Amino acid sequence: MWWLIWVVLVLAALGAGVLLALRLWRQLQALGREASALSAAAERLEGAGDDAAPARPRHVPGVVGEESTLDRARATRERVKVARSRQRQGRLERSAARWRRHGLLDATPAPSVVRTPGD
Repeated sequence: MWWLIWVVLVLAALGAGVLLALRLWRQLQALGREASALSAAAERLEGAGDDAAPARPRHVPGVVGEESTLDRARATRERVKVARSRQRQGRLERSAARWRRHGLLDATPAPSVVRTPGD
């Protein structure tokens, strides 16, 4: 009787191995098809860039940038900082008002975090 159980177990293990190997084979075939499609796309892209003019690099002001460009960049950065600090102050005031409504904050005003130009 035990020999029958062992035969069934061995056959089940062999069947599972065959199914696993079949699945692995199909996945390898799919991977090969994807790789060949990728190489074909790479060949098409390789030839496409020859006739196009090289893109001009975007000018980013740096340490050795023009003074007017650097001034504009500094002014823009300052405007952004001030706008962000105003947004932050608005959020702080709204949350302080919400806390006051729930009785979590006494009549203490919300601290000011607004930047002034030049801070």
